[in-house]
Amino acid sequence: MADMASSGRHEKFRRGGTKKEVTMKYGWKGGSRHTKHDAQRIGEHLEKIREREGYLTAEIILRDAHKKRSPIHKLFEWDDTEAAVQHRLSQARSLTRSVVIIVEGPKGELDPIRAFVHIGEPQGGHYTSLHVAMSDEDLRNQVLDRARDELDIWQKRYQDFVEFAEIYRAIEKSKVAA
Repeated sequence: MADMASSGRHEKFRRGGTKKEVTMKYGWKGGSRHTKHDAQRIGEHLEKIREREGYLTAEIILRDAHKKRSPIHKLFEWDDTEAAVQHRLSQARSLTRSVVIIVEGPKGELDPIRAFVHIGEPQGGHYTSLHVAMSDEDLRNQVLDRARDELDIWQKRYQDFVEFAEIYRAIEKSKVAA
């Protein structure tokens, strides 16, 4: 993770069922648009809000962000016209990700699959039909690489859950086959 710095603050942290004192280190997830901001400061601030409120919600975070002195204030768009445009772009992306094609499976069952996939480009990404992407070798490799990256992220997120051991083995087996 980029932008990691030690806070010097110790908290009890549970990992793999054991308790131990650790220094919480915050960083930005890959591809984050917030990397110009201090992840440690933001993470610690969000943790303080969580401690005060008992949990975090988007509404609680936004209420704090409204305060001009809040460390997270600058991470939000406060021009309502620009915020509306950004929100509508987000809605358009969500809409595109939500459309599926209903495919009849071998036993007559109906399986939904994504109709459109995101293609990353240096000058900005775009969406294309899944069948177009899978028919072009470069686009197919990009889609499959992203899928493998997402599997890795999922596996790291849930690595301490022994209930998923069989899934982890299948993921590792697919990496060898690729």
